[in-house]
Amino acid sequence: MTTVFMPLNRRMSQIVTTHADLIEEGHMPPELIALCAHVESYGALQARWEAGNFERFIPHILFPEVVIDYAIGHFNTLKSEQARLLGRRHFGNRKAASRKEASALDVWEKFKEQYAVDYFRDAQADDDSPFA
Repeated sequence: MTTVFMPLNRRMSQIVTTHADLIEEGHMPPELIALCAHVESYGALQARWEAGNFERFIPHILFPEVVIDYAIGHFNTLKSEQARLLGRRHFGNRKAASRKEASALDVWEKFKEQYAVDYFRDAQADDDSPFA
């Protein structure tokens, strides 16, 4: 967690805060606020670990999965706009872009469900875990 995930978490949070001027909305989107809150809650948990307190392994603010939908939707919109500005028909019309966005979200949901089944378990809650 401290070697791999926290540096990645902090980088995501830094991208949001240092490039907030690039956010299209006229306000900070709640999805991005939730992401930054999650990262900071892990920071507090990491400080506990550094102090020798290992009672918790999961932060109080979980990763906001809505940020994934937000990122996919905005990425697809930006790619469509880029294609339009370059004179290409990247997604065709807006209706086709909406279908592609929905399709990308469906692919993500399917991947996420299978990935979780194949690769994740909550070792802190498993009956046979030393952390239970």
